[in-house]
Order: sequence, then C-alpha cells, then structure tokens
Amino acid sequence: MQFWQNTGATIIALRRGTEVTISPGPHVILGAHDMILAVGDENMYRRTELFINRVTDQDEPEYEY
Repeated sequence: MQFWQNTGATIIALRRGTEVTISPGPHVILGAHDMILAVGDENMYRRTELFINRVTDQDEPEYEY
C-alpha cells in the first residue's frame, strides 16, 4: 500500500473490532471499519485522509452506452 510513502505517516497501531495490533506489518490489509493510530507531521492527517478516501479508476462506476 506504501502508506508512509503516500502520507508521511507511520501506523503505530491498528484496531479491528476489539483486537489491537501494535506496529502492524507492511502486509496488513486495511478494512472498512479498521481504526488506525498514526504519527507524523502537522499535515499527515489531511494527507492520510485524502489517501484513504481517494477514488481510483476501479471505484468509478461502469456505464453502458
């Protein structure tokens, strides 16, 4: 996912339901209701929000003509 490269933030914990993982590895796949605890500079919150909520070509609806 290259989270740090895209946001400048480091994920230090991941909460999935009642389970908390400290320092999750680079191969973790984030789910829709996961909560992350991240650290970074003063702009990391906005960059993280944009990165997580970005629209990709795969998310675009397909139209039939």
